[in-house]
Amino acid sequence: MEKYRFCVVGHTNLDPKYKTVTGEILQFIRDSGPIQCIYRLTDGAVKHAQLSAIRVFETAEEADKLSKAHNRALNKGGA
Repeated sequence: MEKYRFCVVGHTNLDPKYKTVTGEILQFIRDSGPIQCIYRLTDGAVKHAQLSAIRVFETAEEADKLSKAHNRALNKGGA
């Protein structure tokens, strides 16, 4: 059975070509900041994500925390 891992990607990367290479969209998150989504990655897609310098998480919850923290920082004018 395949083990899934997860990553968070901003909405600018949501073009159809990117979706087919990277994995399936697991859920969209909107936290009064830019739209970000969590991708559920297959083993093959994990390598592609890492080559694209995308941080990969073991669980969707970890990815979700990063997304919310990132949105809060953006709302405060941080990076």
